[in-house]
Amino acid sequence: MTGRSGLESLSGVLRSHPWVTANGTKLLPSEEENCVLVEVTDEEVMQVMKSIPKLDTLILVKTMLKKHSFQVSFTH
Repeated sequence: MTGRSGLESLSGVLRSHPWVTANGTKLLPSEEENCVLVEVTDEEVMQVMKSIPKLDTLILVKTMLKKHSFQVSFTH
């Protein structure tokens, strides 16, 4: 599966899958009804990126999430 047509094909399969539609009893709205193209400008992207945390902070948060623990333990 490659490109946009592959994604559209997968989307169609998923939208009609029995698990998603409760065996056909609850149909999803059409893509035309449910999907809207949103265009984001470079300026908007730059406004979102205010600061990037230090690598140590990212590693600490990842470890806390992995252990499902929010106790801070500093081991150096």
